[in-house]
Amino acid sequence: ITSGGSIEEARDIVQRHHGTVIGCVVGFDRQERVDETDGLSALQRFERTNGIPVYSSATLADLTAVLQQNADDVAHEFLPRILAYKEQYGATV
Repeated sequence: ITSGGSIEEARDIVQRHHGTVIGCVVGFDRQERVDETDGLSALQRFERTNGIPVYSSATLADLTAVLQQNADDVAHEFLPRILAYKEQYGATV
């Protein structure tokens, strides 16, 4: 989830068909902030705005933790790039 647009579209489709959204599951939360005003991620903003809990199968923090515990070539190659991405785009809250 990045901007939250897809999750909002899914909520709208369910509501248009007279369903009630009681929660949402996403495969991977990049924990990317929406803008600089409040530092919230798209997931956090969606939860706050809609009062609907969102659960992630995995997050950027999960991926970072796994790579930090792993000493193989893949971890050494991708961890610095992921940490740079998190520094630039990551939610601060």
